[in-house]
Amino acid sequence: MKKTICLLISFILLMNYSKAQKSSIGLGQHFSFQPALNYIQKGGVLKEEGITDKTTLNYLELPLNFVYNTHSLKGKFFIGAGPSLSIGLSGKDKWDDGSNIEPTDIKFGSGEDDDFKPFEAGINFLTGYQCKSGFLIAANYNLGLSNIANSDEGPKYHNRYFGIRIGYMFGSKIKR
Repeated sequence: MKKTICLLISFILLMNYSKAQKSSIGLGQHFSFQPALNYIQKGGVLKEEGITDKTTLNYLELPLNFVYNTHSLKGKFFIGAGPSLSIGLSGKDKWDDGSNIEPTDIKFGSGEDDDFKPFEAGINFLTGYQCKSGFLIAANYNLGLSNIANSDEGPKYHNRYFGIRIGYMFGSKIKR
């Protein structure tokens, strides 16, 4: 139930954000501030000595990007960067030794029984192109700076991901 409420609130915020934004918050002729709210799935696969461990982590991420925009005849190119904050929502861990698969739920928190810290800080980089019609294609790279391992002993874990976005920016017809 908690997950459903979080996702519902997220979608409402995303709809309000997309409706409220023209192309982003202007900071001059070529610069803008572009916050977003994203549902992101992170994780990885570790294979060692016949055992496969697949971890899937679900996050709600808030990137706060400062973007440089340059106009072309049919749209605009953009490039930017900024901090990002993420909160862990849920996750799964699957161990497969070839004969048995053992899925377990991942818990976010700061207690002894929790697997990962609930909050993560990082840096986001993005670049892309937006047509005058509002259609856009973008790529971003997010570098997790904080150790999400719940224990100070043992290995450190940092999330990193590369993403590609194809979308439409409602109400954002580019004007010259």
